Amino acid sequence: MSEAEGGLAAVVVAGGSGIRMGAGTRKQYLALGGIPLMGHSLRMLDQNPEVESIVLVVPSEDMVYVRDCILPDLKLRRVPSLAAGGTTRQASVYSGLNSVDASAGFILVHDAVRPFLEYRHISETLDVARNHGAATLVIDVVDTLRRQLPGGNVLMVDRQGLFAVQTPQVFRSDILRRAHETALARGLEGTDDAGLVTAMGHSVVFVRGSRINLKVTSPEDLILAEALLGIIRKKAGL
Repeated sequence: MSEAEGGLAAVVVAGGSGIRMGAGTRKQYLALGGIPLMGHSLRMLDQNPEVESIVLVVPSEDMVYVRDCILPDLKLRRVPSLAAGGTTRQASVYSGLNSVDASAGFILVHDAVRPFLEYRHISETLDVARNHGAATLVIDVVDTLRRQLPGGNVLMVDRQGLFAVQTPQVFRSDILRRAHETALARGLEGTDDAGLVTAMGHSVVFVRGSRINLKVTSPEDLILAEALLGIIRKKAGL
């Protein structure tokens, strides 16, 4: 089996401190619908037959807590491997990559605090990555945008052609690894992996995401997530 035909490994990034949430508990461990926030994505990845392995990146000081107190209660079929997070998201992803089996042909990277991961998010980004090497979910920017310039002047930003980037993002393994190694060598810091791959000169194909696939970073986001989860469960008859 060539690398381009290899299986899919998932790197779930839960290495953040959660300071924007303002809670005493890191945001990835806060309860949503009775389970930790990050548990929702882990369960979806665990149930997906295309995902062969999962690496969960958490703060180094939390590894024993996650292993002994969180993962057992999720009752996953496959226990994720744990990797220690770094001081930045990029460093955390790189740590996760180093824990992915070398035989993986493709790597999916997902934010642990995006709990509404859907089956199609995985399958569609993987299909595009198989054909083009790199794919990311995006949604249209719908808000009116303004940029404040030095001196206080305000510039209107044309939102035509602008997209908000989401996860999951899926890459051919060699492309993602090379992007991280290149960024490390050049001292580049990116906010997401698609940006690092683009900076290396490789195109990333956009896949239509969903506004429900929100990233929980504030108390207001958590309230919205609880409401969405209630609606989803009601529609499903749960």
